[in-house]
Amino acid sequence: MKIIVLILTCLASTPQEACTRETALDVREVTASPGECGMAGLATAAADPRGGDGLRLKIVCGRPVREERASNGGS
Repeated sequence: MKIIVLILTCLASTPQEACTRETALDVREVTASPGECGMAGLATAAADPRGGDGLRLKIVCGRPVREERASNGGS
């Protein structure tokens, strides 16, 4: 089973709990196995040349959300 790894880039002044997909300056998404989640997130974040002062990265792992259209047989 694959899971989704979200790497959120937020301002350092944003509280951790307020750093969400909606408030992030940038959202990157990769897939990984459950055991690789942290490593995949860290590797992707480390490869980001924009890292620097004033920014914070938040890594969130979770199951993929099935699109409602696909489950309803829509196109």
